[in-house]
Amino acid sequence: MLPHLRALAVTHRAADPTLGVVLSDPLGVSPASGGRGLELSPREWAVIRRFDGRATLDEVSRAASRELGEDLVSGEARALGERLSQLLLLRDARFEREFDNSFAAFRSLEARAARGTGGEYEADAFDLRVRIGGLVADDWDMPPLPQAQGLITPSAPISRAGPLYSRAYASIRHCRAHIARIVVLGSVGAPLEPLLLPLSKPFDTPLGRVEPDREALAALGHLPGREQLAHRDHLALERQMLFLRVLFPDTPVVPTLVSTPRLDELGEVDDGGALERALDGLRAVRALPGRTLIVAAADLWHAGRAPTALALGQELPRARATMLGGDLGRQVTDRDREAIDAATRIDHEIFLAAADQDGDPTRLALAAAPYLLLRLLEGSSSVLDGSDLKGSTLGYQQMPASGEIATAAAIVFH
Repeated sequence: MLPHLRALAVTHRAADPTLGVVLSDPLGVSPASGGRGLELSPREWAVIRRFDGRATLDEVSRAASRELGEDLVSGEARALGERLSQLLLLRDARFEREFDNSFAAFRSLEARAARGTGGEYEADAFDLRVRIGGLVADDWDMPPLPQAQGLITPSAPISRAGPLYSRAYASIRHCRAHIARIVVLGSVGAPLEPLLLPLSKPFDTPLGRVEPDREALAALGHLPGREQLAHRDHLALERQMLFLRVLFPDTPVVPTLVSTPRLDELGEVDDGGALERALDGLRAVRALPGRTLIVAAADLWHAGRAPTALALGQELPRARATMLGGDLGRQVTDRDREAIDAATRIDHEIFLAAADQDGDPTRLALAAAPYLLLRLLEGSSSVLDGSDLKGSTLGYQQMPASGEIATAAAIVFH
C-alpha cells in the first residue's frame, strides 16, 4: 500500500517557513495530536508532503531529492513512512482501527465533555461565571447592537485574547431577546470531509449544558459521521460556549467545525460543490423562524505551537498587548489588516486571497470559518432599516510568546 498522508493541520515551526513545519491531528487520534504536535525538518517535510497515496517511495525520494538538491539516504522515505504510520498519521489499516475505536467511545457519550476545566479555566461554576462576566463588563459601555447578525471572535485561549473576547461579546450582549438560535463556526485546521462538521450532541461546560438545536441541525442537512470526533478535543468552540452560557443561557446552539477549503492553482475554491452545499444548509438555517446569529471563532494567524493558555488565574493585561517589530511585524500586520478590511466590507474574495497569497497553510486553514461567514452574509441587509449589512472592527491583537505567535481580531456585523 502506497503511503497516504492524512488530512492534518500544518503550521510553520516559526515565523520563518524555512525552519520546517508542525503536524497535528484535528481528530485527536494520533499520539502526536497533543502537546507540541510532530515537528518536522524541511528535509522531512519535503518527503512526507509527497505521501499522496499515488506516488511510490522511489518516486517520492526522487522528487524530494530534486527539491532539496541532494540525494536522500537509502530507505529514508520508507523509515519516515513507518514512523508516520506508528503515529497514526497515514491513511492505513492501523489508523482506521484506532479511528473506529475512538469514534465509538465518543459516540457512546451523552454529551461532549468540557476539556479545559481546571486547566485553561476555572472548574468552579461561580468563579468561572465571575471571570466571564467580568470580561464582558470590561466593555459594558459599548453602544448596544441588538441588530447584530454575525460576529468574528478569536479562537486563542481566553487568558491570551481576553480583551478581544471582552469586546466581541459585549457587542452582542443586548441581542438575547432577538436571537432564536446561534450557529458557532470554528476552523478545524485541516481539509477534512465533509466541509461542515456539526456536533449533534449536547455540549457540557461548568456553567451548564448547551443543548443542540435539533431543528437547525435538520435544516443544515449535514451528517459528518466519524469526523464528528474532531469536536472532542477542539477548544475554540468550547471557549465560545462559556460566553454564550452567560449571555444566552436559554438559546440553542449549533456548534459546527469548518474544514479548510481546497483551492485550485488560481486560488479559487475547487471542492466539487462542497462549499455550495454547506452554504445551502446554512441558508436553510437562517431561513428558520427568528433571527440566527452566526459566530465565527478563528484567529488570523499562527506560527509555532498553537496558542497555549496562561496559568489558571492569570490574564494578559491590556497594557501588555505587544506588537511584533521589524520586517516580520510589518508583514504580519499588513496581511492581517488586509484580511480585516476585507471582512468589514464583507468581501469574501479579497479575504480568501489575503489568506492564500503567501502560501501559509495555517493562515488559510484559520480563514475557513470566517470565510464561510462572509459568504453567508454577502448581500444581507440590516434588520433595522434594510440598508446593506456592514462590519465594524472591535479590536486587533498580536500575541507573541515563547515558541508561538498568534494574531486575532474581533468584528461584529450589523
